[in-house]
Amino acid sequence: MRLRAPVSTARTRSRPKASSIVRFRGRQDLVLLWIDPARVRAEIKYEEASDGSGTFPHIYGPLDIDAVARVTEYREHNGTFPTPN
Repeated sequence: MRLRAPVSTARTRSRPKASSIVRFRGRQDLVLLWIDPARVRAEIKYEEASDGSGTFPHIYGPLDIDAVARVTEYREHNGTFPTPN
């Protein structure tokens, strides 16, 4: 089975928070996919963020379900997104 949905990627636990505040404010249907890069069959490229804040992994191709190690809800709280555990 392959996942076919928009995916925003992050390299560290703090990165989803920064991206989420800008892109997903007000959304209540977000989840974090904890991906094991060793199990991703598609090409992963680490590309510079447009604001120069670092690199982000981008998956070029389908994300196979067996590469997803964990799924957690990701909800906005008091105008911000918590750092994931």
